[in-house]
Amino acid sequence: MEAARTPSISIVMPVYNARTYLPFTMKNIVVDQFAAMHPEQWELIVVDDGSTDGSHLEIEPWVERYPGSVSLLRVENRGVSTARNVGLAAARGEYVMFIDSDDILLRDSLGQLLGLTAAAKPDVIKFMFRQISPEEYSELSGNVPAARLTAEDIELMSCKEYLAKTHGMSLPMIHTSTWQTIFRRRLLTDNGLGFDPALTSGEDEAMTWSAIPAVNTVAYTPAALLLYHQRRGSISHPTQRERIERYQFERIKFAGTMIELLNRVERAGQMEPQTLADIRRNYQFGYYQAAITLIVMGFPMRTIYRAMKLYRSYGGDVHPGRPRFTPFYDSSQMNRRTKLRRFIASYLLTILTRLGL
Repeated sequence: MEAARTPSISIVMPVYNARTYLPFTMKNIVVDQFAAMHPEQWELIVVDDGSTDGSHLEIEPWVERYPGSVSLLRVENRGVSTARNVGLAAARGEYVMFIDSDDILLRDSLGQLLGLTAAAKPDVIKFMFRQISPEEYSELSGNVPAARLTAEDIELMSCKEYLAKTHGMSLPMIHTSTWQTIFRRRLLTDNGLGFDPALTSGEDEAMTWSAIPAVNTVAYTPAALLLYHQRRGSISHPTQRERIERYQFERIKFAGTMIELLNRVERAGQMEPQTLADIRRNYQFGYYQAAITLIVMGFPMRTIYRAMKLYRSYGGDVHPGRPRFTPFYDSSQMNRRTKLRRFIASYLLTILTRLGL
């Protein structure tokens, strides 16, 4: 009996209460991307992360229609990072991509990317994205534009050259999300890489940076092949006080994690020192912004202290307020009580944190 062919690509898609979006998303992946490819050349792994809205009912007909290519894994709710790790463990493709359940790829994007980079076999394939509104998302549901790539649109370079070209993936419209990145699967599995379940914000960015020390070659195109749709009500836009506190703590945890990952990139020699310093400073600013938000919004001193201690536990270096906090607030808009709180929090709590109390 002939052995099953290794798929060219595995798509891993975590799903949590996304039934409304799934009819469009499934068609966009299965039909818009792979209609011209043999079913053995691709696979879609949907990981239902404990949905309660019947999301699996939208997936099951596709599993029946493409039994060797579309699979559904139903797990208890443990978050998007764990769901993606489950999908990665099940993946068989030469390459793997992680996509969200409400994003859109231009028609034939993946087929063109894989075809144009097949000879080079890069470790990573990077492409760009364009953010769209819910209204534009609805308008596109019946007619997704086709990608139009040529060999001239793809640039092959070393990882160090790519990071230099994009200033550490920080130039306008450059982004580090995994949904705009295609990884060679063995790059991840051979190096024990995956998503950090401890992060509920920025986990995909951390995943991308964790892979950088192991990457040799990158195929990059500035073409916007993915249309990124951010649902209203996302945790990135908290409106309630308790959500604000949780979100700021997640930002601090993320900042500390990223600084440690950048230290690994530095040891691997993948980035110029000045670029690395600039990127590290950006993540440090994330901590300062989170800390000053807690201070100015009047959170208890014990909350601010916990934030500082958390950042330090991740390897971050806490500092007193001036001059580092100064760019993140307008002192003329503060009353005396808020100014006093900032002074106490940024100086006294810094001392306590550094003493490890």
